Amino acid sequence: MFFGVLAFVIKGADPAQAACVHNKAHYSISVNFRRGNIGGNNWTIYVGEHQCCPGEGGKVYVRLMGAHAGKEIDNHECRVDVGAHGWVTVYQYGKHITVKSRYKDGSDRMECSFTIVGD
Repeated sequence: MFFGVLAFVIKGADPAQAACVHNKAHYSISVNFRRGNIGGNNWTIYVGEHQCCPGEGGKVYVRLMGAHAGKEIDNHECRVDVGAHGWVTVYQYGKHITVKSRYKDGSDRMECSFTIVGD
């Protein structure tokens, strides 16, 4: 028994799984992270910040916040899937918003985009 415990300590436990959302847009974003039947998290992620959700991945719904939300983008919402150890990044190039999800190896998984139609 001692050797079994020692082997576990040396090998270590499996790392915790998480999925993160990073905001590289010029505005804050509203995120709803849904994980199957477990429920979801609602976050406001400010410019340059991120949030992570422990456990398996799920579906990530992203909306732009601030003066541009609603009237200028008609409350457009992007949805992408993300897996455990994967991540989602929200980018902004001028008026174009892109939401990209990646697998844990960094390869592309899904992408959704929209354009801010007014200023």
